[in-house]
Amino acid sequence: MLTPDRFLKLVKSYPNRLASDRTRKMYPALGKIAKKHFDDSFKQEGFTDVHFEKWATRVGNRRPKDRILYETGKLSRSNEWRIISGGIQVYNDTPYGYYHNKGINQVQRKYMGNSYELNRKSAEVIRSVVLKSFSRK
Repeated sequence: MLTPDRFLKLVKSYPNRLASDRTRKMYPALGKIAKKHFDDSFKQEGFTDVHFEKWATRVGNRRPKDRILYETGKLSRSNEWRIISGGIQVYNDTPYGYYHNKGINQVQRKYMGNSYELNRKSAEVIRSVVLKSFSRK
């Protein structure tokens, strides 16, 4: 049974619990979800924001079965995430990744960026961690 004293203790310990769970559970879960979301761009050959948008095909592609943005595979394998102050950062540190994603001097093939679908998945993780953090004894 939850007594008023026990309830007060839980409420007072909540900020510490949440801070700990945020670093140990929420950030890693969010990082993995975001990395998978952006890795899936390469598998699906397009980007999902609200809806999936397929990449433009290559001009003069002699081998139509070849995957787009996958000459060596380095770009698709270079998505990483890290914990930063107040959250996580997903990045790709290949020198040419930025140009493909933004479409500078070439056709844009966005594989990373703001995504409604990713935000929805992230909100579910945050909700779950917060609820578990508060319900833990």
